[in-house]
Amino acid sequence: MSNKSLLVVLGCLFVVTFVAAAPHTLTEDAQPNSLIIKDELVNTDESEKDFLPLPKVDTEDQTEKSSDVKDSEMIEKVSDHYLHPYPHHETWRECLLGMKSGLIHDSQISADSQWNWKWTPQNARLDHNYYGWCPNTHTAAKHHWIQVDLLRGKKVTGVVLQGNRHVDWYRVLTYRVLYGNTEQNLHYVENRFGAAAEFIGCKDFSTPSVQHFLQPVWARFIRIEPTTWKKYPVLHFDLLKC
Repeated sequence: MSNKSLLVVLGCLFVVTFVAAAPHTLTEDAQPNSLIIKDELVNTDESEKDFLPLPKVDTEDQTEKSSDVKDSEMIEKVSDHYLHPYPHHETWRECLLGMKSGLIHDSQISADSQWNWKWTPQNARLDHNYYGWCPNTHTAAKHHWIQVDLLRGKKVTGVVLQGNRHVDWYRVLTYRVLYGNTEQNLHYVENRFGAAAEFIGCKDFSTPSVQHFLQPVWARFIRIEPTTWKKYPVLHFDLLKC
């Protein structure tokens, strides 16, 4: 190989080596794929939103919320009739008049009817047994009721109500209370508007619902009259004296 040819070859090798070793200068139209992808991610925030999964709408939850609103509205509507719907402390237990303790005897408890021998008015004592009292709802009675004869006039300040204690769909939702010194002359406990007060019943099968009257009553007979219920108007109860 002549000296001239050798110089040409060496020159070509030098150019190739220099180009390979030199840093790349990228133009805007010649960006690497990774940068293009990054750019697309950064600049497509708005379009990306269209591809995010929408939150799943649970129809049962929606139904529950709407029913909760209705329950709240109902509580708001009758809030004039009681001091608080459910006990926030246990001091009310010191005021029980005798259904739970047995000071009120079986002979003092009566009702318009009973479903059968298991659901007697004597089974309606607060915190007692599985059953409770349930009237025979197949009768033609306009109102079902359970009543206590206190034997003489006593001060009564409210009612503690409880459901079936084991089955959630047997409980009273709302009720009224009558009082008087004779069974033939009973009056409804009134709200602040002078109408019959309708009290909130049980939120579940076991939690006691404590309801105070706006004013204490002095009476021998106290009658509880369920007005609405879940499945069957089953209840346990006691009366309050303070």
